[in-house]
Parts: sequence; C-alpha cells; structure tokens
Amino acid sequence: MLVLHWPYLRLPYFWYEMGQFVPAARDIVRDGAWVPQSPGPNVHPPGVMAFVALVWRVAGFSISATRLAMLLIAAVGLLFVFILGIELGRPGQAKSALLVPVLLLFSPLFYTQGTRLARSWPHRFFHARSFAALFRCKQLTCRRILQRFLQFGLCFRLQK
Repeated sequence: MLVLHWPYLRLPYFWYEMGQFVPAARDIVRDGAWVPQSPGPNVHPPGVMAFVALVWRVAGFSISATRLAMLLIAAVGLLFVFILGIELGRPGQAKSALLVPVLLLFSPLFYTQGTRLARSWPHRFFHARSFAALFRCKQLTCRRILQRFLQFGLCFRLQK
C-alpha cells in the first residue's frame, strides 16, 4: 500500500480535511480540547482526530505524517476485511479470502480515499472486525457473542 500511495503522501490537505479534521486534531494537540474550538464544535466523536493528534505528538505536525497515519488505518482495515473473508469462507480456503482485500485495495474509491483524513473509513473497518468476531463465536454462548460484538462496536462508534 505504501508503494502505491507514495506519490500522494505530500499532497496538500483537501477542503474537507482543512475545514474540520485538521483544526480539530490541532486543538487536541495544542490545547487538549476534545471538543474542537477552532473549526467550531460539532457532534462527531473525536476518535480519528485523537489518533491523528497522537501521531502528530510523536512524529510532528506534517502532511506526510497524517497521510501515513490514515494509510495505517487503511492497512489495518484490509486486514480486518481479510479476517472477515476467512470467517465467511470455507475452511482452508484462504486464497478466496485474500481476493477480497486485494480487490478492495485496487478499488478506485478505496485507493483515492486511503490517505485522506476522514472519519468514514475507520468505522467501516471496525464493522468488518465486529462481524468477523461475531462469526468466529460459533461455539460460544450468546452472552459472550454479545460481549465481543459490543466490544468492537464501541470502537467503530467512537469513529463516526
């Protein structure tokens, strides 16, 4: 993924990134403000902005650091989609499960949005992980299935 997106790591922020996400993440880094003040408060949880703020705290504020952080989320998302493919596929058929994330990787929408600072992709990937956990729990009790589903469900709800 890194090789495919290397030419785009230094692209400037787009209008929707500069309108909400970058200022909100800078508020978290600079002031510790979980409710963004510079772009104006909104109803979205600060999950993605907090992750980017943590990356900026470690790597410094740069466009490349932001793009690499979002690319990391996309890579983890591809892993979650692969895990879901394994859970839904036939036993021992990992080749067919690998086809889904490969096709997603070359999907134009995924390719172009893979490095963008936005909140829509992370919660979709947590959805995939939640469903994989749900399908993996075939022999567990209903209570344990519900616990696992809610555990991952909380993660993706903090993103959107």
